Amino acid sequence: MYSAKLLMIGKTYYIENPAYLNVELDQLVIRQTEGSKETRPLDDAGMLIIDHHQVTLTSPLLQILSQNQVGLVVCNQKHLPCGIWLPLSGHIQTGGRSRTQLESKKPLNKQLWQVIVRAKIINQGSALKKRKRPSAILEKLSLAIRSGDTTNGEATAAAYYWKNWCPEIEDFRRDPEGEPPNNLLNFGYAVLRSMAARYLIGSGLWPVYGIFHRNQYNHLPLADDIMEPFRPFLDDLVLDILEENPQVALDYSLSKEVRSRLLTILVRDVSFQGNTRPLQVAMQLSCAALVRAYEEKSPSLLHFPTIII
Repeated sequence: MYSAKLLMIGKTYYIENPAYLNVELDQLVIRQTEGSKETRPLDDAGMLIIDHHQVTLTSPLLQILSQNQVGLVVCNQKHLPCGIWLPLSGHIQTGGRSRTQLESKKPLNKQLWQVIVRAKIINQGSALKKRKRPSAILEKLSLAIRSGDTTNGEATAAAYYWKNWCPEIEDFRRDPEGEPPNNLLNFGYAVLRSMAARYLIGSGLWPVYGIFHRNQYNHLPLADDIMEPFRPFLDDLVLDILEENPQVALDYSLSKEVRSRLLTILVRDVSFQGNTRPLQVAMQLSCAALVRAYEEKSPSLLHFPTIII
């Protein structure tokens, strides 16, 4: 049973011009340099994205963002998210749930990682199948994933997936520092990562303690874990953008139109246990499912959405 609050779709506010941001009567107040004033409700907000170096925020605004569990994301000069502001406590049972998370045994974590990798590969296969590209190998690989992915099936699947992801782009290679459309993928993944961190905290878990990702320089490893099955949804959206405008694959800059389109990933329809949901709601449900999996020590309780073909 999921509460109405859990299933609420949070609005995303994107600030890309010079502005002064404050809060009045629990409303976000946006003052532009030319003197205009706009207000936006914060009680149903999910994320505030700052994408301009001449934006000023007040301390009261930061406080209300934390109270309402609104994620604040700051972008760099390349329009890529580079910082996240998250509330310290997003759930009344954070103390108990975070202890359960920290006390989880290695076998359970290995089984949870098996579920995550399998779900990711299934969605990668669906993303290819949706466009009538070869995917049978990925379907077989998903069934062969073992506890802890000891055979490194995730890497094998990734090599095959990216080779067939966009054959129209000669010698495309997925590389965060690589040529376009890697920049589109980078932007979208960063948005997903920010949203995953927000919903993990809202579920009472600490995103700093991962299941598989454990690099000492990574401060959001659990967010990186939980977002893995969601990556193919973003990949699929990028392909939609490229099909509509192939020139985007040659553009090193992220235009306003492209950034706005990439943000629609949060409301993209997905299938979650037989029901059609917006992606951000499905991510909420997956984070809530991870809590139950920890509490009941049952990896089978962890569920992820699938791509609608």
